[in-house]
Amino acid sequence: MTNVLILYMSRGGHTARIARRLCESIDAAGGHAVMMDLVEAGHEGVDWNRYDVVVLGAPVLYGK
Repeated sequence: MTNVLILYMSRGGHTARIARRLCESIDAAGGHAVMMDLVEAGHEGVDWNRYDVVVLGAPVLYGK
């Protein structure tokens, strides 16, 4: 089983919805996914050894 960490930053909620959908899709395919906001990850810390793959998601703001 592949363990995936999805780290994301979202302002308007769109990136969070995409991260949630990715998490659900990975779980449905037989993997194990955990999603975490970047602020939460900064406060709680991340045990990088628990994950095989890390996905980063960020919004596009003002076209950049």
